[in-house]
Amino acid sequence: MEKHTIYTGLVLFKVISFISIVIFLNLGIFLDITQVPKESDIIISLGGSDISRIYTSLNLLENHYSTQNKIIYFGTKNQLFWKIRNNRTLEKEVQNTIHLIENIGNMTNTMDELNYIDTVVKDNNYSSIIIVTSPPHSKRVHFMIENFTKHLKDKYIIVSSNPKWWNRYYYFLNVKALLYSLLEVNKIIYNYIKYSFLKDTFISQKLDSSARKVKKIISNNLNI
Repeated sequence: MEKHTIYTGLVLFKVISFISIVIFLNLGIFLDITQVPKESDIIISLGGSDISRIYTSLNLLENHYSTQNKIIYFGTKNQLFWKIRNNRTLEKEVQNTIHLIENIGNMTNTMDELNYIDTVVKDNNYSSIIIVTSPPHSKRVHFMIENFTKHLKDKYIIVSSNPKWWNRYYYFLNVKALLYSLLEVNKIIYNYIKYSFLKDTFISQKLDSSARKVKKIISNNLNI
């Protein structure tokens, strides 16, 4: 009986280990659901410290992917220029197209950004938008749009900002990509619980406060 229990435990351990390894190796593919860009009404660059988001947004604008010839950028103009201060080429591009960039003040989190976008799409009767963000962030953006917005479904595509540190197949070989991915898994679970069951509650406010502190520590180290 004892040997059978040990054998069963070993088999179970091996099965769980195998499944965990498979999930870990494929996590980059699971998180990165970015798409090939196509012509849309407007281009939206989500907030964050990764300059590749605004760089890609500008590139899409220059290649006529926005029929409205417009970018919505989450952040102030001062923040934008501070972010790109060390990239002369990008700084010049922004200066030349700044009149086409609508700067939105800081949003607390991704859900706030998506709620704003939801309103913009409704008020302007947009039928298509491009959302530019970091690849491992795309799964959470998709999840939140499909579950917690009213007017964005079937009207958006998520385009990769193409950061140099990301590879969906070998993300675990880059420390930044690895930590970013693990953080995104936690955020997906956290956002599901928060916006499904705890919205506008005292517990939700406490969780938000703790989450912001953790995010600030991680963001300062990962530059995300």
